[in-house]
Amino acid sequence: MLKEVENFIKTENLFTEREKLLLAISGGIDSVVLLHVLMQLGFRPVLAHCNFSLRGEESDGDEQFVRDLAEKLNLELLVKRFDTKTYAAQKKLSTQMAARELRYNWFTRLSEERGFTKVVLGHHRDDQLETFLINLFRGSGITGLKAMKAGNGLLVRPLLNTSRKTIEAYAAQHQLVWREDSTNRETNYLRNKIRHSLLIEIEAVDPAYLRKMSESILMLQREEALYRQLLKDFFTNQFQNDEDHKLSKKLFLNHPEGLMLLFEYLKQFGYNYEQAEQIFETLKNSPGRLFYSKSHQLLIDRNTLQIRLLEDNDPEEYFLIQELDEVIEKPILLKISKFDFMSMNDIDKDASCAALDFDQLYFPLHLRRWRQGDRFKPLGMRGEKLVSDFFIDQQFSLFEKQDTWLLINGNQEVIWVIGHRIDDRYKITRRTKMVYQLMLQNRLND
Repeated sequence: MLKEVENFIKTENLFTEREKLLLAISGGIDSVVLLHVLMQLGFRPVLAHCNFSLRGEESDGDEQFVRDLAEKLNLELLVKRFDTKTYAAQKKLSTQMAARELRYNWFTRLSEERGFTKVVLGHHRDDQLETFLINLFRGSGITGLKAMKAGNGLLVRPLLNTSRKTIEAYAAQHQLVWREDSTNRETNYLRNKIRHSLLIEIEAVDPAYLRKMSESILMLQREEALYRQLLKDFFTNQFQNDEDHKLSKKLFLNHPEGLMLLFEYLKQFGYNYEQAEQIFETLKNSPGRLFYSKSHQLLIDRNTLQIRLLEDNDPEEYFLIQELDEVIEKPILLKISKFDFMSMNDIDKDASCAALDFDQLYFPLHLRRWRQGDRFKPLGMRGEKLVSDFFIDQQFSLFEKQDTWLLINGNQEVIWVIGHRIDDRYKITRRTKMVYQLMLQNRLND
């Protein structure tokens, strides 16, 4: 077994003798055997034990066992006690998930504070098969079926190619002592049912099946890595700007696996498969629909699908502009100038510039988002128009409407749909004495 594990560490490039290792030790047979194997191979890891306070005296007995073992081997031991049930209730997690989260968060924190380059875990081949079957039964794609990786960043699993029987034989050969977790015998957990029943039945049919399952998992891991790289390359080629999450609907609707492609794209923004199904159906019609994840909002526009971060926009929020202000930095960047009309050469007709008749203004002005019922008289028109109708005329998407700010006079009239059109009543004329000019700036270029 020593040679088997040593070769696995080298072939999977898990760690070298120069690395600073933190070994997660529960006191069970897997972690005790792993510790013995590593020491036989010349490694002296720092030990880390989690007491989840879930099994009363049994949990405390595990902790004491690990303390005695560390003292006997003259190894440094770090121990952390957790109030797992309270944490699970606060986070609305199952006890198992809470323990897992607490454990890995602590290992990460220790690594950052103490400079550990790898956290060594005792998962073995049978754990891998159990994880594969659990994910299979719960309904999973390639990501779930690839189960655990031998090396996954900070975490490494040197025993992942070693069976439970081999570990038990090694422990007996070297007369190792360990602690038994009583919950491992309970059959109310799916993992334990698989461990104590299903895997035994599979092995009884053909002992080679378990090995072949492990080989299948390794193949799935390699295929998943290739799949992820191809997806990354595919979507990277669709964007000119990584921050512009805007794609043609045809990209998904014309693809033979458009739904799966859409799901893989949306996962990064927190959308699940059921939402992807709904969105895919909506792509065929119903422009203007919005879909939300916890962090993002997705808009199905006429020809595109657009995604952006959720913003806590208050429609009543506004920002004042005083008469003497020369620069406004929030919520948008505006540069302001005031000068005599006679000194003006030409009117800047760019939509990002508003040249206004100063005498028509009542300070303070203010900036706010548009509201239903807002009206203005677009430059060049005789009558008033709803701002919402102006948006429709300009074929604004919902996101473009959300991004648009209005400049409001002290008499509550709309002066400027910023970046698009001023109100005709505020334009400069031959009677204008002073010009009040606002320039919308691009923050990236300024």
